[in-house]
Amino acid sequence: LREGMQKATLEEGKDAAHMLKTFFSWMSKSACSKSAPSYVNVVKTLYREHNLALESMATPEYLTFVKSSRENCKANGLFSASVRQLQMWLKERGSCAGPWEEKASISDRLFDPKHNGGRAPAPPAEPSRPVGEALKSLFAVRPAKGPSDEETPAPKRGRK
Repeated sequence: LREGMQKATLEEGKDAAHMLKTFFSWMSKSACSKSAPSYVNVVKTLYREHNLALESMATPEYLTFVKSSRENCKANGLFSASVRQLQMWLKERGSCAGPWEEKASISDRLFDPKHNGGRAPAPPAEPSRPVGEALKSLFAVRPAKGPSDEETPAPKRGRK
């Protein structure tokens, strides 16, 4: 993968959150706006894991590499679709470099390349309510069958 591909510079690393927010803003205005958070998360993950410059991520070779990856197959093509959108955005923008049109704030975890997920962790369950009680409120609980309650099996049908 990395032969002939440039690594991200320190400057690019510092601006990654702004780049991701600008990409998100562009995605939000496109036909696939509902996919914007997922695509940004994937691009953020690839940027963090591969540590490549945007110029390298914008190449057909990089898209081919991502397309053939096991992770892309597991995610039903989400990784390659995200890279394709990134490449379309960079081509439309005309540049892989800043300054970026959007500025991410420190609290924008979706755009923070060091943060694994795009969403804040789920709040903890209410400590006053046991987990079993919470499940009972969501699902109808049937009493367990005892040995005397077992149904007799139906006779098998078939050829004689």
